[in-house]
Amino acid sequence: MREPGVGLGYAVMEVVKDSIASPSTLFLKIKSGRLRHPVLVIFGMAAAVSLLKAFMWGSALSGLHQNFFPDSFLNTVLSLLGNPVFAWLFSYLMYFALLLCVYFICTSVFASTLEIGNLFVAVMALSGLGVIMQVVACISSFLLSPAILLIVGYVLYVWILCLTVKAVEVLSSLSMLKAAVSVLAPFIVLFAIGGMVILAPYLSWLSPQAR
Repeated sequence: MREPGVGLGYAVMEVVKDSIASPSTLFLKIKSGRLRHPVLVIFGMAAAVSLLKAFMWGSALSGLHQNFFPDSFLNTVLSLLGNPVFAWLFSYLMYFALLLCVYFICTSVFASTLEIGNLFVAVMALSGLGVIMQVVACISSFLLSPAILLIVGYVLYVWILCLTVKAVEVLSSLSMLKAAVSVLAPFIVLFAIGGMVILAPYLSWLSPQAR
């Protein structure tokens, strides 16, 4: 829902500011039904930027056809997995699957009254950090090595993981321990399939190696 009497640009800046300076305040605002429209705008921007970066960094790889196996079908599958657009789409599908698993654990295992809409909006609100970091990484790529950007990316993933746990704690009124279990249990399982990027696909392609 759009904030009454507040411009969209101001509301977007409020979401980004609170996600950095006061995440708990942001999650409480979302729990009360505020800031949904600006969060969707931010999430769309973050998805578009990460897709653009996938094209930028992946263009050199997307045209290559893998020939590791004598079976042409397996080679075709490997080439598809290396396609930046497919990788981008897959990471977002896994991202939403993770959120659904978190919701299921909170409501079915811990009997929380967590609302699925609030969970999605709160976690999606963190994508504003992705927009900022993609711009920063693009500029820093001329100054820093890809390895350093890769390390920074993983630090950001850990930060997002902590903020996701905090969001679940605030929205569900569960203890910090139960909130952490609700997030970490499905994340560990899905991490084996999709890697770290499923936690925050808008942080993908911060550098050529950070996919």
